[in-house]
Amino acid sequence: MNLNKGYVLVYDINNIKLHNYNTNDAIVDQVIILEKNNKLAIIESPAFYDNKKELEQYINLLNAKIDGVLLSYHMGGGTFLKNSKKYATHKADEYGYHSGEKDLIDNFTKVFRTPFDKNIYKITDYIAEGSITLADIKLNIIPIMPIECPEGKLYPFSLIRGFSVGLGL
Repeated sequence: MNLNKGYVLVYDINNIKLHNYNTNDAIVDQVIILEKNNKLAIIESPAFYDNKKELEQYINLLNAKIDGVLLSYHMGGGTFLKNSKKYATHKADEYGYHSGEKDLIDNFTKVFRTPFDKNIYKITDYIAEGSITLADIKLNIIPIMPIECPEGKLYPFSLIRGFSVGLGL
C-alpha cells in the first residue's frame, strides 16, 4: 500500500499480520507492526515528523488497540504515538540519553533540522531478558539475539542493540 511518502507491505503469517512500513526517508527506516486479535505491537518508530504523521494515520485506519511500542537503541522520534506505552531495556534507554544514540540524534538534528524528531522517548515499561506478550503475541526478549515468536514462526527482521527483534521460524 503506497502512502504519501512511504509504503506498507502486509504479510499474513499464521495468525499474525505483519505490517512493514518503509519510510522512504533520508535514513531508509522501517517500522514493524504486528497485529493479532485487533491488537497491535509496534517495533521501532519513524524518526521524521512527516513519516510519524503518515504512519499514525495508517495505524488509525487499522482500528486496533495499540498494546505498545518496542524500542531499541533508536530513541529519537519521541513524539510518535505519544499516549502509547513504550517498552525498552535499561541499556537501550541509557544508550538513547547518554551514549552513541544521543550523539547520533544530535548529529541528525544538525543535518536534517526541523523535519527530524529529536525528542527522546520516555520509557514507560522496562523489559529484560525473558518473554513479554503484546497484542496477544508472545515475544522472547533475548539480549543481542532475536525476539522469538514461536506461534508466528517468522524470521528475525532486525538486529538491534540492547535487544534484538525478530520472530523465529
